[in-house]
Amino acid sequence: MFCYVKLGKQFFLYLACMVVASWYGIKTWSSYNPFLLLFFGMGALIIAWHLIFLAYFKVLKKPIFTANKVYILDRYKNTRYDWADIEEVIAADTSLCIKLYRPEQYIARVKNPLFRLLKWIRLKLFNKKPNYWIDLRIIDIEKGGRDKFLKSLNECSI
Repeated sequence: MFCYVKLGKQFFLYLACMVVASWYGIKTWSSYNPFLLLFFGMGALIIAWHLIFLAYFKVLKKPIFTANKVYILDRYKNTRYDWADIEEVIAADTSLCIKLYRPEQYIARVKNPLFRLLKWIRLKLFNKKPNYWIDLRIIDIEKGGRDKFLKSLNECSI
């Protein structure tokens, strides 16, 4: 099962945030407040990175989500979850929550050092397994086809 990127609400929210951050950055340039300029400049760069990443998948028509009988591949976070490691997949409103049998293997794959530290603390200090999320808002699921998508995902897990 392949799913492609959807340029929906999240894409346009990123775009609006980038425009506002850029406008405010230019506006503050006249008063030259370096901290605000750096803050909004970095925010605009981060948002631009997400826009470029989503547009890359849309323009080249590459699947952003892949599920088969062996694994689930989330290309947005560049993470592959093997079905043998997955304890449970829970469908929330706008995301999939993946609970793993052995989450230690996946903590090292988290690229953001802050999120990696939080997952490690949750696992080691509080002895709770961290959850992994796949955002369904960026996946092009036809209107009313959410149940069909979840049924197909369930068939892949068997």
